[in-house]
Order: sequence, then C-alpha cells, then structure tokens
Amino acid sequence: MEKEAKDGEKQLQGKDIVVAERRGSGPGSTLNEEDRRGGVGGVTFCNYTGGHLPRKDLNPVCFYIRLTVLLTVTVLASYQVGFVFFHIISSAEYNASTASTLVLLNWDFQALLSVYFLIYWQRKNYLTDIFKLIHIPSGSVGCQKTKHCIRIVFWVFITITGTVLGLFMLQMSMLLLDKHHYLLFDLSVLNVYGNRNLMFLSMVVSCYTFIFWSVAMLIFMSVTIAVYGELWYFNEHLKKLGEDPEKTKDIGDELLHFYRTHCRLSDVVRALDNTFEVYTFAMIGSNIPTTIFTLLALFVSLKVSWMNITFAVPSVVCCLLSLIGLTVIPAKVHSAISEVEKIIYSNKAIWIPYVEKNYQIANVFISHVNQTNLGISVWGFAVVTKPLILTTISLTITYLSFFLQMRSSCDESNCKPRNITELA
Repeated sequence: MEKEAKDGEKQLQGKDIVVAERRGSGPGSTLNEEDRRGGVGGVTFCNYTGGHLPRKDLNPVCFYIRLTVLLTVTVLASYQVGFVFFHIISSAEYNASTASTLVLLNWDFQALLSVYFLIYWQRKNYLTDIFKLIHIPSGSVGCQKTKHCIRIVFWVFITITGTVLGLFMLQMSMLLLDKHHYLLFDLSVLNVYGNRNLMFLSMVVSCYTFIFWSVAMLIFMSVTIAVYGELWYFNEHLKKLGEDPEKTKDIGDELLHFYRTHCRLSDVVRALDNTFEVYTFAMIGSNIPTTIFTLLALFVSLKVSWMNITFAVPSVVCCLLSLIGLTVIPAKVHSAISEVEKIIYSNKAIWIPYVEKNYQIANVFISHVNQTNLGISVWGFAVVTKPLILTTISLTITYLSFFLQMRSSCDESNCKPRNITELA
C-alpha cells in the first residue's frame, strides 16, 4: 500500500482535484493552466465568478475590487431577502402565486447563505487545509479513482447554472415585453428599491448570488466525493489483508499500519465536518421548505401554461440535486467508515490462529471506527447517515401532503370564512 501511494504521488497531475506536490489546491493557491482545464472544479468556477479571493496571489487592486463587488452584492442580497420576507408576512395576498413567491424567497436565502459561507471558508483557509490533509494518508491515490465522478458533477452544475441564467434572461425579457401573465409569482417583490426601473437590479443580484449557491454546493460535493474515494481505496486494500501467505506472520504489523492510516483518514473526516457542519445544517434545513413550495408551485403551473412549467422544473431539479449532495454523498462517507468493522470481523486471518497482539490491535481498531461522531454532521445534532435520508424524505412528503390537503380544503370553501348563520 505504501509503494502504491508513492507511485500515485508521481503519477498525479495538476489537473486533479488534489495536487501531489503537497501544495494546497484550495482557494489559497495559484491555479495554473492545467487546473483551469478541468481540475479544481469548484475553485475554478469560484474564480471565474469573482468569488475567489486569494489575497497573496491576486494583485492588491484586483483583490479589493473583487472584495468590494462581493460585499456590495452581499449587502444588496441581504436587503432583498429581508424585504421579500417582510412583504410576504405583512402585505402579500395568499393566492396561487404565493408558492412561487416563497420559492423565490427560499432560493434567495440559500444563495445568500452560500455567499457568506464561501467568504468564511476562504478567510479561515478551511478548504486549503482539507486538500492538504486528503493527500497525507495515501498520496491522494483514492482521489484519482473519483476524478471522473467529480468532473460529471462539475458539468452538471455548469449545465444547471447556465439553464437558470437563461431562464432569468427570459424572465427579464418578459418584463420588458409586459408578458407578466407568464410569471407566476408576486411581481411586487421585485420592486425592492421602490422604483420600477430598478426591478432588473433585484433580478441581477438574485441571479448572481445563485451562481455562488452552485459554487458552494459544487465544492461541498467535490470534496466529499474525494474523501469518500480515499476511504473506499483504504477499504479495498484492507480487504486484501492476509491474502499473501508469506506475510501472514506479520499481519499484526500490517493491521497496525492500517490502523494508523485510518487515524489519518479520520483527521480528514473531522476537518471535513468542521468545515461543512453548519453549511449542511443550514442547507438541509432550508431545502425542506424549498422542496415543498417548489412542488406546490409545479402543481399550480401544470394548470396554467407550459411556460410556467418551464420556470418551475429547474427549481425541482435543483432541490433534488441539493438533497442528493447534502445527504446521499455524506451518508456514503459514513457507510465507508462503518464498513471497516465488517471487513475486520470477516477477515479470518486476523482472528485465526489466536494471537493476542492481533486481537488487541483489531479491537482497538474497531473501537476507533465505532465513534458515534465520525462523519459529516448536521451542526453536531446528528451524523448524516442513510436513516437520516429516509427521515428527511418522510418529513418532506408529510408536510407536502399537509399543504396539499390545506389547499384542497381552501378551494372547496373558496377560501372564504363562513359565519354561524351559514353553518346553520
């Protein structure tokens, strides 16, 4: 395993998510031409959108221009989210367009949070530290196995972002052409700045911050997939322990080496959790209402026109992609950690014949793997596992059914309260 790790270090190229020369490939490092061609996907994406702020690598003038633009957009987006929220509470008419308006609010809120997290991650150098830690256990050989999957995720997000940008342009053109009936949301929420001519500014800010939602989600999924690749690579080698008859006598030393390697992998998982635990909590918590209102908006759009369906479908796709990225991939990381216990117990070479040294190392190894907090957590409340995915889906379906029942009851009574005389 050590030899393969060394060979892997020599074979790794700059286009991969983690670079072999022990340099950080996160936001704190310089992106060369190889990286830009398709390597550090999330960081490259972030760089082109103006959210990449490597102070040491950027010209001071360029750095402060980027920082000023980013802070200005953040302030405007914060004001817009607050305005829409208070507008819905105080003066909105609760009708067929309410679900679409709430979807707009939820996406603006998630996009704003993503901007805050991207700034925070870069300020604390969290991503750079994770990229360095990933390299330590096996020379990033495991990441090599997942680079194809990471590139697929990268192009999926590029496609979704391009589609959403196109829909924003289409909505702006409809506003210019007075085709308001195709926009199934409360248009008064666009009048954030008190002037009809500035309605386009609010749409531009929402569009720009949505790009940062894509960047943050892409970085989270890419790094998590890379860590899963390292864990999977470790498990595959652990399964081969004791297969070589010549090394059966030294199985205790090999097992001790695997234990030390897994301890280093655990450090990577803890760094990953420390970076993304609050992000995971915020995104999962906001994704549930976003999914519910998005599906409600889609059901309403089915009765209106194909144009409204066109606007509603991408939001559904983004909700599903967000759910997969926030739950399924972290759950696979936890499953890969838990699989170590099964591998050790099923390996007869460790337990037969009885060797006290092997038993002690194996039991310590299993105790280490069975740590309850080893994985990506939801701000420490719970580790993301497969049962949590089922809980999230069940919760979403339950609340969706509740809202649909309320809507059908409201339609039957025409949403008008009846007095005692009518009831009699």
